[in-house]
Amino acid sequence: MSNSRIESLGISHFNIFILRSKVLKPDTDENDKLPSWDGSIIVYDRPDHNDKKEFILGRIPIQVKSREDFPPNKESYSLEKLDAINYLNDGGIIFIRPIFNDNSVKFFGKILLPLTIKNYLLNSKRKSNTIRIRLKEYSNIENFVNECKFFLENQPLQRNQNNHISIGKVDLTQGTLFTKSLKKENIYKSVLSDDSYLYFKLKDTDITVPVKAKLSEIGFNKEVEIKINEKVYFNKAFLGEKANGFHTIRLNKGLLIEFDSKNIKIHFSWKLDSDFDETLSALRFLRDLEDSNSFVLDTLPFTFDSYKASETISDQVILYEDTYNAFSYLNLNTVGITIQDLESSFQEISEIIYIVNQRMKVKIDDCKKGFYKVYKISTIVLILIFIPMVDSEFAVFNFADEMDFGEQYLCTSRTTKTRVVCSKYLILDRADLIPIIVNHCDAALRDIDAKYDDKLRLEYSFLLLSCISYFDSSKDIRILSFAERLNQVIIENVEDDSYNTPFVINKYQIIFRTRDFSASEAEEIIKLKEDFKNQIVTCLCVNILLKNIYESDSLYSKLTEEERIEIDSWPIMNLYRSLKT
Repeated sequence: MSNSRIESLGISHFNIFILRSKVLKPDTDENDKLPSWDGSIIVYDRPDHNDKKEFILGRIPIQVKSREDFPPNKESYSLEKLDAINYLNDGGIIFIRPIFNDNSVKFFGKILLPLTIKNYLLNSKRKSNTIRIRLKEYSNIENFVNECKFFLENQPLQRNQNNHISIGKVDLTQGTLFTKSLKKENIYKSVLSDDSYLYFKLKDTDITVPVKAKLSEIGFNKEVEIKINEKVYFNKAFLGEKANGFHTIRLNKGLLIEFDSKNIKIHFSWKLDSDFDETLSALRFLRDLEDSNSFVLDTLPFTFDSYKASETISDQVILYEDTYNAFSYLNLNTVGITIQDLESSFQEISEIIYIVNQRMKVKIDDCKKGFYKVYKISTIVLILIFIPMVDSEFAVFNFADEMDFGEQYLCTSRTTKTRVVCSKYLILDRADLIPIIVNHCDAALRDIDAKYDDKLRLEYSFLLLSCISYFDSSKDIRILSFAERLNQVIIENVEDDSYNTPFVINKYQIIFRTRDFSASEAEEIIKLKEDFKNQIVTCLCVNILLKNIYESDSLYSKLTEEERIEIDSWPIMNLYRSLKT
């Protein structure tokens, strides 16, 4: 059969293949004589397009090189460099290789986007006029449609040959890296093939440029499920390839898996600064791997002859799971907790685990009265309330939980010297209490509002000031917002006018820490200064808010030593000290 007839029959076979899809339409001529091209494929965005222009996704140039032969299982092709250069200048092509005889036909091919063509040309022998490309079989039309859409998705990003950047010039503070890959039979063949592309998108813009780098060399993060017996252990992994040919899967900082076609190696280590949640995930994975001897990365299975977790791992996973379960039961957040934090608080954590495992009931001999105990683990503060029951048994409650313990909390008023029913948030030392409030601001405010008594105004005011001071050291805006709302609760419940001035000063020292005053706010502060011009302490506070440093210095010098000692601990003096420096 003549070459022209072979080419004509090949294009005819391919057109029939294309027409199996309702979104593809061939635009080819069996007698086409154009160099480098044999027509194109029109891609529509819906099956019911009726050839309407508004439904066209795009047009893809194609080159068809047919061969009459018994269809093989694999195929490659020596492409002329001049053709490759033409494809590059045109923005890419899909190369098609029909191979047929009287009984059967197979279609092989390759999507050739600009970056792929450039890589082929760069890696080819200088004196050679051809480049060897490995083709894939298009056995079903759905896969081919996906490749056509992938081509149209990436072509606009790669068409400009001058806007590619090297990986060394990528500044991740100015944008984000992302990948686009053709879906293949497994995750590694998908993302480490030459059909995977790396891009850099500048933040706050629509500018995206291709990055010249092999993904296998630099590695990349991929959102992908890692499962054992259908249970998901990780939702992402860092995938890469080493110089010795081993593929790598880094599941977190402590857990790395290496593999090639024959061997699988698992490396696990943790240090004192290792993240607790990450370490626990790794330990659980390794423990369950011992029973299954297999896991799945996306759809790619890994199987071991046998795997044995060390005794250290088995012991640690029990301890860490007990810790995690106890923290979860008590609604404690483990984010940011390190192994060092756990090691440093081993006794406290052991006690907490014991209490939770005893279902929050413990026996304590020689103790008749209720009490509370504070546990500190890194930035976590846990306060447990122990309420006596019968036979030396105590019910244990998490102080932060909203529940009725069946008894009232009492606090002695500094003004009336009487015992007054109060919120539970007044019975503890404020140094222990405020870290609890930070994570339970709404619950704390509800409890305070429900049990507020103006006889304890001074006690609540001290709590408010302690919250402001805590903000100055922590910069946690949640506690400042809580202080602002607490100030409002106090003013709404006052039984006389004596709190008006402290209310205004507290209101504006909170605002001072977040923004500048408006004109009307500044006027209210100035009026306060005029109304209390004979009261040194009030005038000092107002001048600090107005940033009048010289007047503040003068007023401060008029205070007695005893007054200075007291006032120096007020949070408004933090503003004064910051203004002076």
